[in-house]
Formats: sequence, C-alpha cells, structure tokens
Amino acid sequence: MKAPLVVVSATLTLAIVLVAGFLIATQALGQSPAEPPGCVATQLTTICGK
Repeated sequence: MKAPLVVVSATLTLAIVLVAGFLIATQALGQSPAEPPGCVATQLTTICGK
C-alpha cells in the first residue's frame, strides 16, 4: 500500500516544482500579471477608472 502513496507524492512534488519553474520563468521574462482596474464597489454600483 505504500507504492501508490509514493507515486502520488512524487507526482505532486513534480507538479509543484514545474509550476514554480514556470512562474519564475515568466517573471524573469518581464511578463507581470495585468494590474487590476482601480474599481470601487459600493452597495449600489461599481465605479472604475482613474
């Protein structure tokens, strides 16, 4: 019963390492996530813009 646990653990570890690598690579290339719009939400409406 330990073999499936080892396989799942190794797969999750590999997935986390790959995602971290992709995140580091995209930031190294200067691709930052888009800035959210400056919105203010009130009870009646949402106001966006600068």
